[in-house]
Amino acid sequence: MEIKVLQTEIYKKTTTSTLLVRRRCLLCDAKRHHLAIKSRRKRGQSGGAWWRRREERIVRREMCS
Repeated sequence: MEIKVLQTEIYKKTTTSTLLVRRRCLLCDAKRHHLAIKSRRKRGQSGGAWWRRREERIVRREMCS
């Protein structure tokens, strides 16, 4: 099954204010959306920076490059 890339998404991360360019596909879009919601819920607690670093690693591993 081939992977269909929907679009190249550029968005600004409010915490580090760095521009990240990520490619969206049909398979990993829902996964990334779920992780984004999880990180948003987690933000503001102690150890937030550690959680964000961990979440970015997970997203990078699961997303299509």
